[in-house]
Amino acid sequence: MAWFLILIFLSQPDLREDLFFSNPRKYRIYYFNLRNEYLRKKNFEKLYKISQKAVQELGKAEIYYSDFLISRYFTKRKTEPLIDSIDKFFNKESVKRILFQIISLKYYELGEKVVSYMRKKQKNNKIYSEIMYRIYIEENNYKDAFRELKKFANKNVVQIELRRVAAKIDFKEIEAEFKDKEEFYPVLADIALLKGLTEKALNYFIKSKNEEKIKEYLEKNPSFIIKFTDKEKDPLISFYRAKAFEKEGDIEKAFEIYKKIEGKLEKYAKDINYSITKIYLEKKDLNEIEKRISKIENKDKKNLLLSIYNLLKGNPEKNFSILKNINTADGLFYLSLSYYFSKNFSRAETTFFKFIEKFSGDERVPDVLFLSYLLINFKNNLENYAEIHYKIFKGKDIEPPKVKEKIDYLYNLLYSRYLKQKGELDKSLKLLERISKGKEIPEIVKVKSLIETAEIYEKKDKNKAKEIYRDILLKYPENPFFPYIQERIKKL
Repeated sequence: MAWFLILIFLSQPDLREDLFFSNPRKYRIYYFNLRNEYLRKKNFEKLYKISQKAVQELGKAEIYYSDFLISRYFTKRKTEPLIDSIDKFFNKESVKRILFQIISLKYYELGEKVVSYMRKKQKNNKIYSEIMYRIYIEENNYKDAFRELKKFANKNVVQIELRRVAAKIDFKEIEAEFKDKEEFYPVLADIALLKGLTEKALNYFIKSKNEEKIKEYLEKNPSFIIKFTDKEKDPLISFYRAKAFEKEGDIEKAFEIYKKIEGKLEKYAKDINYSITKIYLEKKDLNEIEKRISKIENKDKKNLLLSIYNLLKGNPEKNFSILKNINTADGLFYLSLSYYFSKNFSRAETTFFKFIEKFSGDERVPDVLFLSYLLINFKNNLENYAEIHYKIFKGKDIEPPKVKEKIDYLYNLLYSRYLKQKGELDKSLKLLERISKGKEIPEIVKVKSLIETAEIYEKKDKNKAKEIYRDILLKYPENPFFPYIQERIKKL
């Protein structure tokens, strides 16, 4: 019953006001209930009365005196006395609290007047920038809000607020202010991404060494990594630059960077050794391979590179055991080649089909499909072609095809690959064109020659490459390489 009576009492502001006026010191607790209520209702006349009484009886405590000054302004509408009194009586932090209270009441013009006066008097255009920022945000004046934000002393707050207002400000303005401030690179990256400025975002992800984002771009578009790391000297960024070149097929540049940073990046020392070893194998340079392979701790990776080494050394049979338990695309691909080059064609055929079934999106699918076609249709005459193919794989020289009236299209196709491997791309293209336009040549061979042509043009002229791929889809809609070609067009 007692609590019920108290609740009734507290709901009667006149009763509380009467008690407070009768004895402010004894009933000062009611002041806070009343002032909150009057502020909420913007009843400044009543607030003026109780705050005046509080100041007279209880002294110029901050809350009483600030309430008195604000309510006096709203009842008398005199700006100068308010500002003068605030300036004389309160310190900077107290002034901020008063100004935030004014803003919370949505009296933005008054807030601006107080700040303007303080700035002129103290000859400091940066003070109370947080207040002005909040006012401009409330007024949707983002240009001036950004101007005030730049004055903030607390850089962490600036970073938080930048993300908040970035959608309303042109990125060029933001970048012009913060591009030379390293602590803002992550923010600039996020804002650029928010605005759809992909390249800008990557540039700042690289500058801020955001590995998670760099890895994303490395998978999606390694050419962007190459573009924005040209002048970077940091070993970590150089590592990702090398990775990008490797993905783009430029192993010489990747190799050069890996060698420069080897020993300078402990975190990725194993990855660098692995990549260098792999490139040595691609370059057919076997001098350092055994020593480097021995340093690789991951068993599957070690066995994979060892299998390529065995192939290059002419020992494909050694791979039958070391690759049998590796279920990756690389493992299955090199196991298939090991069977093929050792002329175990029945096992090769089975393994090739298994590869196609499990890794249909792999870029080596056209090669595997074509070899499967040869294994089915040329099984009895394949030994000679397998030997020639193996020579090319090992980087050995082969004789150019003899000019005959009836083209030996398989040999010509292999020789075009040999020329491509040697970097003689124009000669390779001429030979591929002869195959694609030849008479009595199986459709799958023509399509394969066109794919090889498009792959060369991917490095020379991406538009031309796309055109060739699209022509294949139009002319040979039933070809088995259809999904692969669609994927290549997407990537280009």
